[in-house]
Amino acid sequence: MPAPNLALWEEVGKTDPKFTKEYTGPGGFTGTAVNAQYLAKRATSSSGLAVPAGGMT
Repeated sequence: MPAPNLALWEEVGKTDPKFTKEYTGPGGFTGTAVNAQYLAKRATSSSGLAVPAGGMT
């Protein structure tokens, strides 16, 4: 059973792979990008806070 103070992390700790994209950056660096709208939606669903239409500032 997870610790109560980790409940939020346990809820959002996994990213749905269909919202990710592999990329190669300068110098051959490779990584995974996560769709920004997906992240905002997950944050909103977890905290109840809305992201402003113009984005975060």
